[in-house]
Amino acid sequence: ASTGMTLTDLPVSLQLNIMQRLSDGRDVVSLGQVCPELGALTEDRLLWKKLCQHHFTDRQIRKRLMMSDKGHLEWKKMYFKLSRCYPHREQYSDTLHFCS
Repeated sequence: ASTGMTLTDLPVSLQLNIMQRLSDGRDVVSLGQVCPELGALTEDRLLWKKLCQHHFTDRQIRKRLMMSDKGHLEWKKMYFKLSRCYPHREQYSDTLHFCS
């Protein structure tokens, strides 16, 4: 058995930081299915907000606003709705280049 660190051994802020590097919401959802701890993190509203803002224009987002009962923007639902309506912007490889 490996004695190295796993993703869930890292501080939550670092785990979220790594998740924010994923360019596809489906990858975020898949990661969330690994364990309950990661599943809880993949519901982070800021994570989905950043994904929406990365892939879609403000105008596209405004046209597809979805609110929760509590009056919060439903970023995760909006991401998948926007994904069905518009192609993703193909800028992510540039972003990854800057991150490395």
